[in-house]
Amino acid sequence: MKKVYSALFAAGFSAFACSAANPTPASPVLPQFSLETLSAGIGSNVTVANNSANGMMKAAANNNAPATLTGLDLCFNWTYIAQDGQMPMSQSLTLSLTKTEDGVQSYSATGFLAGMMVEEVKLHPMELLYEPATGTLVIPAAQTIAEFKGDKFTIWNYRKDDDRLYSGINFYFEYNNGTFEWKNPIDVTNDAGQLEPFTTKSLVVGALKSDGVSAMVQATNLEFRVAQGRMSYTGDLIDKNTGSTIPTNVEGPLFTSVENGQLIVENFGSPNFEWLVPFTVNTANQTITCENVQLFSEGGVPYYLSSAKELFNEYEDEGSYKVVAPYTVADGKTTVNVGEWNAFAYDAATKEDVNAYVKFYNTKMVLNFDLNAMFASVGNIAVDEADANAPVEYYNLQGVRVMNPENGLYIRRQGKNVTKVIL
Repeated sequence: MKKVYSALFAAGFSAFACSAANPTPASPVLPQFSLETLSAGIGSNVTVANNSANGMMKAAANNNAPATLTGLDLCFNWTYIAQDGQMPMSQSLTLSLTKTEDGVQSYSATGFLAGMMVEEVKLHPMELLYEPATGTLVIPAAQTIAEFKGDKFTIWNYRKDDDRLYSGINFYFEYNNGTFEWKNPIDVTNDAGQLEPFTTKSLVVGALKSDGVSAMVQATNLEFRVAQGRMSYTGDLIDKNTGSTIPTNVEGPLFTSVENGQLIVENFGSPNFEWLVPFTVNTANQTITCENVQLFSEGGVPYYLSSAKELFNEYEDEGSYKVVAPYTVADGKTTVNVGEWNAFAYDAATKEDVNAYVKFYNTKMVLNFDLNAMFASVGNIAVDEADANAPVEYYNLQGVRVMNPENGLYIRRQGKNVTKVIL
């Protein structure tokens, strides 16, 4: 079996920024740096209405929002917009509290745009404001995020209503069950002093030029998520230029959910890709198991998650691609010892495994909850009204969200309910 270097998994490594080595990927996965001049006009100044003295948008309640962001694994999820399509992104942020004033906490956050820019781009920390009393998180507009060739690239708000860019309109998020959800639209006061809705098209990181705003990033579908745990492992990356093996340690935030009696790991192996891996939980012998889970496909060849082996001779039976991992519970947390795993490609014509991407080992998932307690009565949980009215999301079999699914097999998700459907 031939081991090859995986650009898909490399994206996970670069996002976690845990390796000093820099293996050359076979093909780019993260968006490549480029500048695009937006033809949108520059909007006149408008102000957010009904603010407190700290510029925070008032909310009716904080929805059990955390008292502080310090110590939380916070990830910024967004969709990268490019001329050739869109790509969902998720980047782990490192937060440092800089000050607290009048109930508002100011944070310096690093990690946004990490791994996406060329070396000539100097990245600046993103400033975040957080008001625990209302559960409101804010990305202030007009702050400098990057510098390139003498230009300062700041945050702009691209308005959908009039297709114009505004430099003074912040981005607001409200806490709801572990996620800071983007508030869009918001109320603003226009130049005439009239109250009107402001619907955002996207967040733009750009520099004002004579012919418009030169943008290095345009992002939409914004949200901040609090991770439910952490995943760590070691991967034997293969440098395609030298053929040498580079053991690379990885650690980063983990997102999970409990749906239909299964533990769904939403970003197994990489925070940049929504690889949904459903594990069946056996609380009697304290194991989680997955079988025949396809992580992704490349060149039309599907790759399945499996326990790591040097060679499979033939894909003979259902269940050949299988991971069984024991877990322990202590102090309200669950530690899953996944051990070794791999991604094997199955050739339907020859019924043989044709490639192993990279061997991963010393794999551990630490969940910030008691898995036994969570599954004690999971079989008795009924579909509630919130799930019935929740928005429907579709994912392909690689776990990547699809905004406009066409004919084919997809994963349908509505609230806590996940099913496979054919459209």
